[in-house]
Amino acid sequence: MFIKYDSNTTPQKQGYIPALDGIRAIAILLVLFAHSVIFDQFTWLRSIGFQLGLFGVSIFFVLSGYLITRLLIQEEEQTGNISLKFFYIRRAFRLLPALYLYLFVVWVLWIMGLLPDNPWHSFISSLLYIRNLIGRGDATNHIWSLSFEQQFYFLWPITITLFRQQNIRRLVIAFILILTVVVWRCYAITNNLATYGDVYIRTDFRLDSPLIGCAIAIIEKIKPRLIIRFNSSPFRSDMLLITAIMLMICWMTIQLQIGIVWSIDSTITSLIAGIVVISQIVHYDSFGKRFLTLPPLIFIGKISYGLYLWQGLFLGLQVGAFGVMRKFPIDLILSFSSALISYFFLEKRLLKIKDKKFHK
Repeated sequence: MFIKYDSNTTPQKQGYIPALDGIRAIAILLVLFAHSVIFDQFTWLRSIGFQLGLFGVSIFFVLSGYLITRLLIQEEEQTGNISLKFFYIRRAFRLLPALYLYLFVVWVLWIMGLLPDNPWHSFISSLLYIRNLIGRGDATNHIWSLSFEQQFYFLWPITITLFRQQNIRRLVIAFILILTVVVWRCYAITNNLATYGDVYIRTDFRLDSPLIGCAIAIIEKIKPRLIIRFNSSPFRSDMLLITAIMLMICWMTIQLQIGIVWSIDSTITSLIAGIVVISQIVHYDSFGKRFLTLPPLIFIGKISYGLYLWQGLFLGLQVGAFGVMRKFPIDLILSFSSALISYFFLEKRLLKIKDKKFHK
């Protein structure tokens, strides 16, 4: 059985952990900060912003791996099998409409000549979720991470279904894949087989991040006491969270001093993100959990997908006719406003349909 949670669990969302929405909110805020300083504004913070952005993305990937694996194992435990059909329908309801709306708006602006640096093939690669492999364009650059996650959603659930009710083998496979990715990445960098840009966005170089989340979910299932051992009281929960924050600061300092160690960066940042997740998946009334479950953070976590999409349009280089929309604080106001419209008028309605019709 999975570790039991508190009364925040609802009949509609068994095992819902509010603090994970808070973690998701922190991740998107780190990305917003990074994109605000990387481009034309607050450039004196660019190096710090870049590092924080790397952590934000790693947190998203680890959360994705953890939540998807946890839900699939729960479905198997409750129904006896995993329906890949329902899984992919749920993913389509959650991801496609908001993405298509965003790409439609970008396409209209491109047709109007306001976003010239977005060739036609950037729209095709974004629609097909291969933007991390093919294409360029300022307003679709960030789609690389969504493409990577979608490719992970295709590969990992199929892998899980091949080993029905065999969580130990699933865990071994996850560890083998993580090690393989790290070795392959180090080898590719050492032998100049990939650019640093490739290492950051290509699937074969980034799979270790969500797989770390997958491993946490499987360990939670087969060895829950291993999780509880490091997280058995409010004090330990807070200490675990503080440890993760201190490790993040230390790793950032190392990176800023000697330059980014691309061969192991995504692995280190993802392991630290994994510690953050572990600190919150056992319920205690700790300070960290109270902070991460503040209503504003929970809400930002819920709209984080749309916020991530729309910040890619407004947080960018201030060039061309569209540049005036990318000045602080107009860029953030427009990003949040667009995300709110997307959430309340599109995403939230479709999520209700998804939860009602396509959960076994």
